[in-house]
Amino acid sequence: MLIDFHTHIFPDAIAPKAIPKLAKTCELPAVTDGTASDTLQKMDEWGVDRAVFHNIATKANQEQTINKFALSVNDPRLIPFAALHYQSDELSTTITTIKDQGFLGIKLHPDYEDFMVDDRSLYPIYDLCSQLNIMIMFHAGVDFISPDLVHATPQSLLKVHENFPNLTMILAHLGGYDLWGDVLELIAGKNVCMDTSMCAGSIDPALMKQILSKHDPEKILFGSDSPWQTAKESFEFLQTLGLSDDKLDKIAYQNAQKLLKI
Repeated sequence: MLIDFHTHIFPDAIAPKAIPKLAKTCELPAVTDGTASDTLQKMDEWGVDRAVFHNIATKANQEQTINKFALSVNDPRLIPFAALHYQSDELSTTITTIKDQGFLGIKLHPDYEDFMVDDRSLYPIYDLCSQLNIMIMFHAGVDFISPDLVHATPQSLLKVHENFPNLTMILAHLGGYDLWGDVLELIAGKNVCMDTSMCAGSIDPALMKQILSKHDPEKILFGSDSPWQTAKESFEFLQTLGLSDDKLDKIAYQNAQKLLKI
């Protein structure tokens, strides 16, 4: 079994515009057309059984529209996380509604939403999500949209964890894209989750193996970041690292099953 914890899906009407724009920003070719139907087809080709998909609220008060779309993707193989913007009105009510709607987590992207992850103005969000047992998936590390200003460094993510130790944090891109030396020093071994998205072709395999060896094997999640990398490529890279079958199974699906309660 393979569960991809990090994918992106857009409404059919928006995907044809959004994907080329994002591909140009990321300087990466898209491997799906961004729709649910094409993502499901590619999942079949790549051997993915289920996928968690994320949408990002880039403006305040977009949540209702975005989350309505996420809930409309009515396929058991596709599991939505909610969107949230830190400047939206009535955040407490919005977060409580997200919980009531059945979302297990939210996605925050500090670069696209334009905040520093350890800014104290975000603390009420972290606190309430911690109380309600809502996971937060954070983009972590360098992003193509703002390469000269990293909004979520390993140092700042560690600060959030230390202030909210009961918050279930999932740090994308193995804790900090292109900042993996700091991840090894500061994040590996802490009580946070990481996903493996966008590691294939980007990280030194020896360094990735060091991070995986230091971190709790039950807190690593497989992720691709589709449509920016195929799950097939991402998983084949993991298989080259010489991990034990037990550890590979935990990363591939067992850890995700526990978090998603499936």
